[in-house]
Amino acid sequence: LIFFRYLINHLAEGAPFSRILSFLLLFTAIGLTDAAIKAWFHNLYQPRTDQLIRERLAVLLYNKAVNADLASREDPEAYDRYTRAAEQCSARCLRLLELLAGTAGLLLATALNAAFVLWADPSALALCIVPIALVFYFQRRRGVRAARLDREATPHLRRVEYVKRVAYLPQYAKELRLTPILGVLGHTFDEAIR
Repeated sequence: LIFFRYLINHLAEGAPFSRILSFLLLFTAIGLTDAAIKAWFHNLYQPRTDQLIRERLAVLLYNKAVNADLASREDPEAYDRYTRAAEQCSARCLRLLELLAGTAGLLLATALNAAFVLWADPSALALCIVPIALVFYFQRRRGVRAARLDREATPHLRRVEYVKRVAYLPQYAKELRLTPILGVLGHTFDEAIR
């Protein structure tokens, strides 16, 4: 917005071409700097820090499992929580950090755009706030529903994975195919995918 407003105003005023060109070069330099910083962050910095986070979370989960009492090892709910944490902890933690950074950037950009809109035309601010509020509302609802669906589907997906692992891995499959247990596993698989 600022770029086009500046450009149109200075062209309409008949400003010297060198002034407009210096403004264009400044915006080009800002764009190139932004692209270089993003490339460094995504290709060099983020993979290193993500790996460190994954390692530290794995150690924390391992220590938590080692220090758990014996009763919790026999509780299916505790086992479910531990396996869910082991499978999803690092991905969710990294996603959370990414979302927090994105939200902070979005809030800053929104504040700057709101300040510009207030400066240019204060009545247009209401037209900007309503869509932003709706986006936050619907993203929140979608996240809650996705988390509930994931919790509900986990036991069924585990049964499916267990049957696939036991019935198809070479070290088990040969013996299972010789016994009637393969039919039981097939029935368990069919129930889990319904």
